[in-house]
Amino acid sequence: MATAQPRQGAQRRGRRRRRRRGPRGGLAAILASGLFALSLLAIVVPRLLAVAQVAGYGDVSDRLGSGELAGGALAKAISDHRAALTWSDNGRHRGDLGQLYFAAARSYADDPARRSALLEQAARNYEDALSRDPGQPFLWTQLAIAQAQISGMDARFAGILRLAIEVAPRTPRLVFSRADLGIRAWPRLDAHTRALVKEQIVQAARLDPKRLGRSIPGPNHRRLVRHLLADDPALLQRFLRP
Repeated sequence: MATAQPRQGAQRRGRRRRRRRGPRGGLAAILASGLFALSLLAIVVPRLLAVAQVAGYGDVSDRLGSGELAGGALAKAISDHRAALTWSDNGRHRGDLGQLYFAAARSYADDPARRSALLEQAARNYEDALSRDPGQPFLWTQLAIAQAQISGMDARFAGILRLAIEVAPRTPRLVFSRADLGIRAWPRLDAHTRALVKEQIVQAARLDPKRLGRSIPGPNHRRLVRHLLADDPALLQRFLRP
């Protein structure tokens, strides 16, 4: 009995100490959980805001075409897309950023160095988007246009133009751009790419011969188009009609 009492007293004291430590341990766990939740919010919220901001631009091509994105609005759109890409790097945003850089380059016709830098940025973003999803004829065509302005109508440009047509050879909204590029680059194209370009010219003539005629840069190019349309006399006459 004499030895049992001290043991029991020690056990009671241990339980009291554990009870005293209990609330403090629970508070520490709550604080740790709260800090963890805050750290997650600090990561997630900026990402969500950046992506939501870019989603608000909708179809970038349409907004550029309507003139909504110009000047300060264009600069902000570029900044917003770059911010979104730091959190959510995807092909669509890359393609949109390429279009925005390409549009910005047009504003620097009197500053070749700045224009060239923006075109390079546009081309890099187009290439990045296409590396993720190669089946985008519009981006291939845009990349061909950008490359022609960066390095001229060289072998690299010719390869991109060929891919642009091969991905979707019958895309009415792109045939005029691709026909124009092919007509200008004709002497530098191989036989296969020439055959692809000829088909674009034929499609353009069938869709709108007057528009095709307006896009031809000079008399030598016009003679080339007449030669390529000679296989279809009725179509050639439509093209030649005033």
